[in-house]
Amino acid sequence: MPHSAASLNHRARGLIVDYALGAALVALLPIPYSFVVKIILLPVLMGLMVRGILRLWRGYTPDAVAKLSVLAGLTGAVLLSVAALFFGMALGVRVPELAGLAPGFAFFALFWSVGQAVNHCYLSALPPGCSATPGLAEEGGNAHEI
Repeated sequence: MPHSAASLNHRARGLIVDYALGAALVALLPIPYSFVVKIILLPVLMGLMVRGILRLWRGYTPDAVAKLSVLAGLTGAVLLSVAALFFGMALGVRVPELAGLAPGFAFFALFWSVGQAVNHCYLSALPPGCSATPGLAEEGGNAHEI
């Protein structure tokens, strides 16, 4: 039985959060000399996350503009990740005990925003009148109704 768009969106967002938290944990591993392992593991996790999102949205085909918007989303993801890294470093200057959290902030932001960019690309493939928000067009109701 095919899933509704709202169900697919909910599942994709859960997958994105899981991978973003996992990436932050990997980035924060306190193992000495584990930099090479992190450099190998984090791109693999990113690929698995994107593959998981693509599998969820199987059967939906985004248009060319949506595919191009992923490039803008990836650019924004990198910029957000750098901003999160600088925020973590600034927080570490103010509170030295928190200085080691900067890589976790950066990789959480990177994974979250890349996942959202890919997910939104497929959300744009929904037919007009179909909603990815529970309680709207799919049930014919209003989101404000209880």
